[in-house]
Amino acid sequence: MRRLSIMLLVTAIVLTFTCVCLGASSLENLLTPAEESNWARTTSSQEVIDFCLQVAQQSKGRIRVEYIARTAQGRLIPLLIIGNPAPEGPADVTPDKATVLVNCNIHSGEVEGKESMLIFAREVALGKHDSILDDLVILLVPNMNPDGNDSLAKNRIGSQFTPKLVGTHTTGEGYNVNRDMTKLDSIEGRAVVSIMNKWDPVIFIDAHATNGSFMRHPVSYNWGLHPNTDADLMEYNRGRFSDIAIGSESYLRTKGKVAVPYGNFGKNYSGIVAEGWITFEDYPRYTTNYAGLRNRLAMLLECYSYDPFPVRVDTQYECIYGALLAIEQDKDTVTSLIRRADERSVRRAVDGIDPTRDLVALDSRLEVLEKLTVMSYTHDDEGRLIASRLKDAEGDYCAVEFAGERDYMVDYYGKFVPSKTEVMGAYYLVEADGLAGVELLMRHGVKVFELNRDTEIDAGMFQWYDVGKINKATRLYEGHLMNKLEGAWKSPVSSQVFPRGTFVISSAQPLGAFAALMLEPASVDGAISWNFFDSAMQMKAGTVRAMYASNPSDSNTAIGVPIFKVSDFGAIPSENLAVVDKVSNVTLSALTINYGALSPHFQPAVYEYTAQVAHSIDSVKFMPIAGDRIGAAVQINNIPATSGRESDAVGLAVGMNTVIILVTGADGSTQTYTITIKRDAPGT
Repeated sequence: MRRLSIMLLVTAIVLTFTCVCLGASSLENLLTPAEESNWARTTSSQEVIDFCLQVAQQSKGRIRVEYIARTAQGRLIPLLIIGNPAPEGPADVTPDKATVLVNCNIHSGEVEGKESMLIFAREVALGKHDSILDDLVILLVPNMNPDGNDSLAKNRIGSQFTPKLVGTHTTGEGYNVNRDMTKLDSIEGRAVVSIMNKWDPVIFIDAHATNGSFMRHPVSYNWGLHPNTDADLMEYNRGRFSDIAIGSESYLRTKGKVAVPYGNFGKNYSGIVAEGWITFEDYPRYTTNYAGLRNRLAMLLECYSYDPFPVRVDTQYECIYGALLAIEQDKDTVTSLIRRADERSVRRAVDGIDPTRDLVALDSRLEVLEKLTVMSYTHDDEGRLIASRLKDAEGDYCAVEFAGERDYMVDYYGKFVPSKTEVMGAYYLVEADGLAGVELLMRHGVKVFELNRDTEIDAGMFQWYDVGKINKATRLYEGHLMNKLEGAWKSPVSSQVFPRGTFVISSAQPLGAFAALMLEPASVDGAISWNFFDSAMQMKAGTVRAMYASNPSDSNTAIGVPIFKVSDFGAIPSENLAVVDKVSNVTLSALTINYGALSPHFQPAVYEYTAQVAHSIDSVKFMPIAGDRIGAAVQINNIPATSGRESDAVGLAVGMNTVIILVTGADGSTQTYTITIKRDAPGT
């Protein structure tokens, strides 16, 4: 008997040791679906989540997985929070660390960032990047566009030969998220901004692939381009930081690869080499331009889509990893530059508005930044590259044949200068019925005040906007018939009383320059251009704008702009300003449960409920309907849910269970509903 006991003990020890070894080696041997297929396919959205959960579980606390949104088609968007240990929230990030946001697959046909960062996450879990985690907290979104990711087809076969099946640029609702960062119509765009507002990363890294001009560079890159970006930050971003992140002193260069600033040959995509190398637009609707306007660094990474799939993944890995190393290396410089940029914005309240410096670029023109060498191929007599696409046995494009290699020294059009400006307001006043525009600003994280009493402002202290022409578009762009106002700010002849409840937005805040850009009526990428004030531009009795009518030449009716500009911070006494914490509807209009019954019966203004279910019921589902079905977001026990759709199953233990339903409004305000569910014991 003693001998048998010893043998059983030895066997148990061996089995335990074997299990431990298998557990350790399983992570070493864990392959992404793309790796496992020998790069024949890309990873599906559910596979991304499964892989991330598996990696996080074995990461020894280095990785946490959260879900930041649920898409229109019901897919979850995962966020990996990476640290050593991974922080529970921003308050847990110590001052000696910098937070970085890496965004992948926003254009889900461009899959390299997703695949490379799954590999990076595996390495983090294995402890291979602990030295970086001494200095950084990394927020990684491997799959920002899950609906597009799973819409597999030969969507890019003409310029991205492998894998043949990839997703789409657009989301399940048809939005291009990289054109959505000012208007935030898309669930995915809102998710990006929610991370920025919550965690305040020092840099936004956006992984893409370019199918533009043929070149011999494996990747192109860019920084925030808008001319209202803080000048010191932009200079550092495109200079020193680009050098150490992706340029001559970068990790990428140690791999023998040479990057080039993003561009294409020829003006208006003509392809003519002699016309120069032309970057993309500086509109804030683009992610990296938007990040720059928030006083943060930005890095657009565009792999060359004609390279083979595994090569592109390696390149994107080297680019993102190099950017992380650059932040680690220059962490103190980066945080100092950002702090000073924010301080300059806030100091407007003390220094006042400088009419020579505090200018809002309503529109811009592109100029030559420098001469640039682009490694490319031989061109024809018209100056266009000579290239022929080849097809495989299935009739799909598979390669490109060139006439020969050639390098070109060309003008690089990479600098935007303002073509039309306005002096920034100290304050922008928005009438109370301009709520849609104010909600949008608050969704971006802009601080908003309101007048807590009627306030008279002298005639010389404020202006109203006189619209000469609306120039409403006749074709939809990203779901909008955009306005492009022409007009001028005008001074009134007498003082004006602005009523209690008028919204007040100060430019003396970190997002002050962005807020001004959004509120200037003639801004080509502002809230008026995106129709957020259309209904509030109608003449309405009792409004202030009713006294300042415009008669645009292309409109049959008079209109009034509900935005007024105040030139001096002293024009409004500080005691007349109250912080606006909540303007959005954050209640549920309905809530049902599939088993049991809520007690009391649901009412939007009642926030605590109970329910009881039989022992045989081990999970329940809810159907939440938000009062604001467009602007509000709903979470059930930290898992995003969709208003008007049945939720995922919520598991129940025997006894008392607490379910928390959190509704978050466009303005960031929240409301919690608590449901306590009793699951009966067996036999009851």
